[in-house]
Amino acid sequence: MEQRLPISIRSSNMPRNRVNSITSARGDKKNRKKGDKVTIAILSAKPGYRMKSYGPPSLLSVGSHCLLDIQIEAIRAVHKDYEIIVCCGFEADRVSRHIKTKYKNQNIRIVENQLFDETNCCETLRLCLNNVSSDSLLVCNGELVLYPELVKIHEEVPYILSHKRGKKKSTLEIGSVCDENGLVTNMSYGLTDLWSEIFYLHSRETIESLRRIVSTEAFKNKLIFEALNEFNKTKYNLHQVMTKDRAVKIDNIKTYHRVKDRYENIGTQLFVRNFN
Repeated sequence: MEQRLPISIRSSNMPRNRVNSITSARGDKKNRKKGDKVTIAILSAKPGYRMKSYGPPSLLSVGSHCLLDIQIEAIRAVHKDYEIIVCCGFEADRVSRHIKTKYKNQNIRIVENQLFDETNCCETLRLCLNNVSSDSLLVCNGELVLYPELVKIHEEVPYILSHKRGKKKSTLEIGSVCDENGLVTNMSYGLTDLWSEIFYLHSRETIESLRRIVSTEAFKNKLIFEALNEFNKTKYNLHQVMTKDRAVKIDNIKTYHRVKDRYENIGTQLFVRNFN
């Protein structure tokens, strides 16, 4: 199911964040033109662990905002020409009403994974990939507290966004390793560099390559990092972009209350990084 809404946008200049130096191996590097359209997919079909009573992830209340509002504002702060695809499942009608009421002048598509209880995030991703209209795509987990540095385009190559694992336990579990050129060699549990559950595809060819992978029956109930490992076996290669800022994923009650309390202590501030 899909509903399309018109567009009204704003933008602002954001400071450049430090990333690691990377070089392109397999796959072509392209020069991004100012104003090129980008699609941002927010995958938000399932609630976190024991969090159904709190409603859909997109509508979790954090301070005076809901999580989806923070995500959309982070995107608006960075990108001028964009479309947003929100793929929801659990209580999708509530998310749809919120978007149509608050963002009726935004270029936002609502895609519903009606089988969210029977499938995994690769199926949610597949539905989004089938609806991408631009030649570049940024994919974000819908449980992430986003801020502008996380959603800007760091490099015009396919990449995953990662950060160093800290001393405190993170809700992010998937790590990555890369070679001396910054090319990802493996993604799995327990690796040192934590994947922020954000990745970027820079061309129609790379988008289509991943779409073919997640469209197979074998990937219907698999996780996205498994699909990205498979993507790395094609003629394209994922790069790893490291950031100093750590993403926070609200996938359990404890983390939700930690984030919520932090927002309630800062008034109307929209973007927060430190949740310790």
